[in-house]
Amino acid sequence: MNNQNITEFLEYYLNLPQSPEYAVMIDAPWGAGKTYFIRNFLEKYYENKDSKKERFLWVSLYGLSSIEEIEAAIFAQLHPMLSHKGMALTGKLLKEGLKAAINLDLSTIKIPDYLKDIDNTVLIFDDVERCSIEMNKLLGYLNHFVENQNHKMILIANEQEIETHSEQYKKIKEKLIGKVFKYEASS
Repeated sequence: MNNQNITEFLEYYLNLPQSPEYAVMIDAPWGAGKTYFIRNFLEKYYENKDSKKERFLWVSLYGLSSIEEIEAAIFAQLHPMLSHKGMALTGKLLKEGLKAAINLDLSTIKIPDYLKDIDNTVLIFDDVERCSIEMNKLLGYLNHFVENQNHKMILIANEQEIETHSEQYKKIKEKLIGKVFKYEASS
């Protein structure tokens, strides 16, 4: 089976000088190899590219149940040293110390403020159908990155599962998802 049309379109999409303000979805049933396909595509695509020009943030939505968890996953990829378990403990202690010293609740600082430094970053969200966030809220949140921050985005999903669990999905997907490709598993 041939997925050449996906490869060709993704090359076109990633080579656009700026975001076309829509995401691309790679759709197939569970276990078909979508994630493996995209990882291999990206490895080959970036073999001969300037890696400083563009980077990827890969977030699995599997089991995530809040926007804050998505933001934490993005933050962890942007700042792996700050997200390390040892640093997390240090950060908590520092946060509590600062809060006590200046009587300020630092929890009001939201991670999205730190996400403004992700220019030339392609966002990849895997396991869309396995996210526990209401689909309307999830797609609205992801749309912000595409429409307001001009990011390119690849969604990896089992669209049939999304449609089964979200009555609104068909009505709301066109706001974010511009192209859906059916990935065909290799025999």
